[in-house]
Amino acid sequence: MARNRASVPVCDHGLTQVNTVWVDHWDLEPDRLVEDDAYALWFGARVLAILQREYGADEPRNWWSRYNTASPEPRAAYEEALEPWLVAALENRR
Repeated sequence: MARNRASVPVCDHGLTQVNTVWVDHWDLEPDRLVEDDAYALWFGARVLAILQREYGADEPRNWWSRYNTASPEPRAAYEEALEPWLVAALENRR
């Protein structure tokens, strides 16, 4: 499995691409996010849970895309790319 960091304009670390905002907020270990999948999954899930609680669990479009970015324009593009996945996820919940 490839280990990675994506870095423009913030750095995303590891399997779940936890970004610099959360790394700094929780004082996480960036290298561990890249090297330890369980650590990355734990904090990726934690970020999603916080966003879900903050923006409303009933409508994934309100919180899911914020995992990618808080900036409105890039988030809109990400939401458009995710649309087929979100529709399928909502249909599977019913």
